[in-house]
Amino acid sequence: MRAMTIAVFLASVATGVEAGAMSVDAPGRVTYMMPSGEIVQREMVLEVPAMGMGNVVLKGSKESFTADRFFSRKLHGRTVFYVVFSGFPASAENEIAVYRGTYRRGTNLAVYLGETYILQDKSMSDQAIHDQLSSLPGEGESADIKNIAAFHFEAPVVKPTFVHR
Repeated sequence: MRAMTIAVFLASVATGVEAGAMSVDAPGRVTYMMPSGEIVQREMVLEVPAMGMGNVVLKGSKESFTADRFFSRKLHGRTVFYVVFSGFPASAENEIAVYRGTYRRGTNLAVYLGETYILQDKSMSDQAIHDQLSSLPGEGESADIKNIAAFHFEAPVVKPTFVHR
């Protein structure tokens, strides 16, 4: 029993998630431009699975979208994450939306920030998505890739508590 208590404690220290929690809700904003040129900020929540086990879900006030997949790569000494969605509103059959960003984790806060792209090939592998988005020209777009939004989500880091049983 003591070994189980220690394991739960270590898992919560490693992830900053309360013991037993399956995911972390990180509220924030997605910022995008309307066809009219108006900038819109939409309040959303990014649900991130604890220890990378589970689904990433993007939740709005009226709808939610579960990611098809997510992965990460090391780039210039930092971790870059990718969250891939298909079947989003107004999407063409072969399009995917990719949230590409990085995160910072301090003692009090985890921050997820980055940009959202539309890619024209739903069948792209994780490595192909990474390669395409890592080699974009300075304006951040190409014929098959459109930069459509920016995002910023934050979640408090929970201090682990040791429960002796």
